Amino acid sequence: MATNRFRSRGIVLDEQVYGESSKILRIFTRDRGKLAVMAKGALRAKSSILSLSQPMLEGDYLFSMGKTFAYIHEGKIIKDHYKLKNDFRAMVTGTFILEVLDKSLEYGQVNTKMYDLVDKTLSQLEEGFSRTLINAFLIKGLTFLGYRPMIGKKSKFIGNSTRYFDPKSGIIEYGLKAGKGRIIQEEDLDYIEKILYNPLDDLPGSNTCDEHWVFDLLMDLLYTHLDLTKINSYDLLATF
Repeated sequence: MATNRFRSRGIVLDEQVYGESSKILRIFTRDRGKLAVMAKGALRAKSSILSLSQPMLEGDYLFSMGKTFAYIHEGKIIKDHYKLKNDFRAMVTGTFILEVLDKSLEYGQVNTKMYDLVDKTLSQLEEGFSRTLINAFLIKGLTFLGYRPMIGKKSKFIGNSTRYFDPKSGIIEYGLKAGKGRIIQEEDLDYIEKILYNPLDDLPGSNTCDEHWVFDLLMDLLYTHLDLTKINSYDLLATF
C-alpha cells in the first residue's frame, strides 16, 4: 500500500498508457526531483486526475510513495500551457525542453534552479516561438547542471583575438593556447554572454548572430557532458 504522502509542484514530462484506464507519468517535481508516477484511472471519463496528467502541465499535487511508483491522490492545475499546444513550433519546442530535462536528470535528483528555469521558459514560450529562448534555456540549463561554458579573458592573449570553443572542456578561450576547437566570431561570443547572463524576458534580438550555429554548439556541449544518445525532437526543431 502506498504511504508517505507529500505535496509538491510538478511538471508533467511524459505519459504512457497503462492498462485500460491508467497512465504512467514522469513528473519533475520541485521538491522531490523526477518521479515515476502511477495515475490510476486517469483515462476514465469522470476522472479528476485526467486534467492533471497532460504533458507540459504544471500542477500542485498530493502524492504518496509506493515501492515502485508515486501515486497521485489529488491536485490542482497551476499552468496548463494550453497556448503551446495550439502553436506547432511552440509545441515542438516545449517537447524538446521537456525531453532535454527528462534525459538530463536521474530519478529523485532535486534541482530547484532547473525546475524554475523550465517553468519560466515554458511561460515565456507562450509569447511566441523564439530560437534565442531555446538557446538561453540550453546554456542556463547546462549551467545549473554544472557545465557552464567558461569564457576566458581577452587580455590574457593580447595580439590574437581569435576565440575557440572546445565542447570537451567547455572552454571558450582566446589565442592559440586554446588548441583545437570551433572558432567563434565576436558577435557570437557577445550573444552567448547575453543569453547566459540576461533574464529570459530580456534576451538579445535574433539578428545579432547565427542562432542556428550557437544552437548546434550548445547541443555539442549537451551531448558531450551528459552522455546522451539522441534528443528525438532535435531534428524537427532544427528545421525551424
